[in-house]
Amino acid sequence: MKKTTSRIYRVLAMLMLAAIPGLARAYDAQIGDLFYNLNSEDKTAEVTYENWYTPYSQTSIDIPASVEYDGVTYSVTMIGDKAFSSCSGLTSVAIPNSVKSIGNNAFRETALTSTSIPASVTEIGEYAFHKCGSLASVEMLSAPVAIGKLAFSDCPALQIVAFDECID
Repeated sequence: MKKTTSRIYRVLAMLMLAAIPGLARAYDAQIGDLFYNLNSEDKTAEVTYENWYTPYSQTSIDIPASVEYDGVTYSVTMIGDKAFSSCSGLTSVAIPNSVKSIGNNAFRETALTSTSIPASVTEIGEYAFHKCGSLASVEMLSAPVAIGKLAFSDCPALQIVAFDECID
């Protein structure tokens, strides 16, 4: 009985530590300067964040089209929810043609000045670029199938949204 109680307390202590913000990991792997969630079934990767309290510190980010981890190559197909949210120093990002979706709040409150969204992107999440005060232009190389509500809201500098293809 005493052993069982001791085990229960150890398990509860471990659960409590995992629940403390900043200690629990929000990613599967760090490759270079970026963090990823990896899907071993379809060999895809999602760019994510380290934890809620540690935004990326880079001013410029070049997202790769693929990454290798433990000898397996993953195609980077998504910029996840909140991936770069609150990265106040981020002024530029290069998004590869492998990316199919940009998650909710992905670039919220960054210092992006312009961005080019490749034709491969079919979905832009809600509030994806919300409060990007320096964002002046967005070039979309194709019209995404879905643009979430308020994806470009509260971007006072935004003057140009250019589509490379006509929209019916």
